[in-house]
Amino acid sequence: MEAEKLRDIVLNAQQPYVITKKKLPWNCFELTLEEWCHLFDSSSKDLTPFAGSTLVGVENQVYHTVLEPGMALIVPPKWWHFVENLEPSLNFNTWLSLEKDVDSHISECITKILVQDICNGLPKDMHQFVLNPNEDEILSQSSIDESYEILNYLLNLKRTNKQLCSDLKRYPSGYISSDEFGKLVEACESEVKAVPLLDPCDFFHMMKKNSSRYDPALDLQYTASQTERLDRISNVININCDPDTVAHIEKML
Repeated sequence: MEAEKLRDIVLNAQQPYVITKKKLPWNCFELTLEEWCHLFDSSSKDLTPFAGSTLVGVENQVYHTVLEPGMALIVPPKWWHFVENLEPSLNFNTWLSLEKDVDSHISECITKILVQDICNGLPKDMHQFVLNPNEDEILSQSSIDESYEILNYLLNLKRTNKQLCSDLKRYPSGYISSDEFGKLVEACESEVKAVPLLDPCDFFHMMKKNSSRYDPALDLQYTASQTERLDRISNVININCDPDTVAHIEKML
């Protein structure tokens, strides 16, 4: 497959694709899977799987594939995904820098600042329930100051239309129409395959199986008062960090 075609497929894919060719022209929420499956499985309701759950309908939007040696998986930007080794193996992943990355970085930075501000007044014994284990320093004054410095830097980049790094090439994305993309994939069908949707029944079986691997004993134990407070904190974070709220804040800056 020509490097130019591979580049166009990678930059325009709207769903996962598998590249089957052995040699590629590459020169061109912190939950574990088991924990997420357990939460999903525990919301099941008798004959209607997961009825009433906020996850209802996701079973119709799940892609699943098994990669063989030499294959590559294209995952579109911001797609939640999970990778599991079925046997001892070595793999690597990489990101392509996109022209729209600055906007994403600004949104992420605003979100981080909001979380820092919300959590800054929490007692230390509550940090373990809200932050990742390696993020305790996120609430230090130096870390907060650094977040504001990064935000100002990114906003200046956007205003002046500069790149994050002068020697880093950034790529456009979504520049091919759906029809053109379909023809491109068809022309490369011997080397590029669309990842199929997982059958809903197979999805439920997979979630059930992975749920059995989850050990509730590893959960942090909350007191009644901590549970109530965490619910309030969670609601505040979700409301303030809603994408529409973050976008509105960015417009005001």
